[in-house]
Amino acid sequence: LRQQMERIAAAVFLIAFLAALVPATRYFLRPAGYASPVRFSIDTPTGSSVVGATTTQLAISPDGLRLAYVAPFNGQTHVWVRPLDSATAQVVPGTENAITPFWSPDSRFVGFFGGGRLKKIEVSGGPAQVISDATIPLGGTWNEEGVIVFSRGGSGLFRVSAAGGE
Repeated sequence: LRQQMERIAAAVFLIAFLAALVPATRYFLRPAGYASPVRFSIDTPTGSSVVGATTTQLAISPDGLRLAYVAPFNGQTHVWVRPLDSATAQVVPGTENAITPFWSPDSRFVGFFGGGRLKKIEVSGGPAQVISDATIPLGGTWNEEGVIVFSRGGSGLFRVSAAGGE
């Protein structure tokens, strides 16, 4: 009798295992879905457009939540920041004559060039901080070690601490 009970229990276990195996296999072997493209427009201040209209004038934050771009405000170019889940952008005070914005790895700061200098500003507010001289800037990037690499005037790449320096 004990042997029969063991066989029945083994058979029930095997049937349950096989019954679970089929849906599990289908779940794990299903083809990966594709994300649909996202399309949106950037409304700039009335009568203006994104300055330069090049990719170096637009930057999406590393966390994927905000867009920084350069557009005119009160007769000067400024950095504007727009949450991607909103249709409204805000000018970032202290970014006068800005060009080529880029983000810090933690998405708290925007780096930009203006007046022959490389600068950064906290998006939540505060004054712009000068990091380094940077004449004829062509763009920059900010790594997780706190180093900004930028190009200026076609004379190679330069690196500077995000805290400032030569």
